[in-house]
Parts: sequence; structure tokens; C-alpha cells
Amino acid sequence: KLQQKLRGDKKEAIVAVERSE
Repeated sequence: KLQQKLRGDKKEAIVAVERSE
């Protein structure tokens, strides 16, 4: 489950980067 959470955080981080650009 910990790995799944890290995956979700990574996805959110990518979305944040795309929004900032």
C-alpha cells in the first residue's frame, strides 16, 4: 500500500508541474 501512495504522490506532482507551466 505504501508503494501505491508514492505512485499517487508522483502523479499529483506531475499534474502540479503541468499546471504551473
